[in-house]
Amino acid sequence: MWGKWLIPILAAAALAPAGSAHAAPLAGVKLATCQSADGTAGHRATFVGQMRSVKGAQQLAMRFQLQEQYGGRKFTKVSSPNLRFLRKSRSGVQSYSYSQAVTGLQPGESYRMQVHFRWLDSGGRALQDAKRVSGVCTQPGDLPNLRVLDVIARPGLVPGTEAYTVDVMNTGFAPASRVALQLVVDGATPDTTTIDSLAPGEIHPIHFTGPGCKHRVRATIDPSDAIHETLEGDNSMSGGCPPQG
Repeated sequence: MWGKWLIPILAAAALAPAGSAHAAPLAGVKLATCQSADGTAGHRATFVGQMRSVKGAQQLAMRFQLQEQYGGRKFTKVSSPNLRFLRKSRSGVQSYSYSQAVTGLQPGESYRMQVHFRWLDSGGRALQDAKRVSGVCTQPGDLPNLRVLDVIARPGLVPGTEAYTVDVMNTGFAPASRVALQLVVDGATPDTTTIDSLAPGEIHPIHFTGPGCKHRVRATIDPSDAIHETLEGDNSMSGGCPPQG
């Protein structure tokens, strides 16, 4: 996931010299710059798409799609309204180049750009299309890593209930904010609570009162997958009823 932040987009278009079109591939995209600096705004990259015309094409166009990778996952699309638009050349050009810059990249993550190329006829219909992927821009830095360490229970104040304590830990090297924890007892409606922050190395007990366990419990930290982590596959603990503590 991409979390709640959006990437501001800076863009610039240029026409490549007509004489160079014959030596260039039909279409391609490259990582031109990959920069990091103090502060989120300093983490940025620039990707350049290039294409040349084909027979019958009156206009050349590109659509950029940023992709991110973190936590051992595959690359996934980044939602950014500024990248929805089709970047079109002037009519009749033989080659077209477009430079797309993105800022606000997150430390500890990797990025690449997929470009969808289209060759349009005089009526705006696609004669041909292709997709290409750029090289990878890796931003230095750390991410949090959230884990459920243990679940214990004790009799609740109301008959038929139990007081559950779930110990969670940030085993990563960056703090996490607005950390949610979800507890499910015997498949009942989940109970969720949120803590404001969890520092690197911090262990935090979270308390719930719920129905007495008869079969199973499952505790999941960051259940909506809102926090980008070093590892995304270790956020849940499930099993039989917890021991009485």
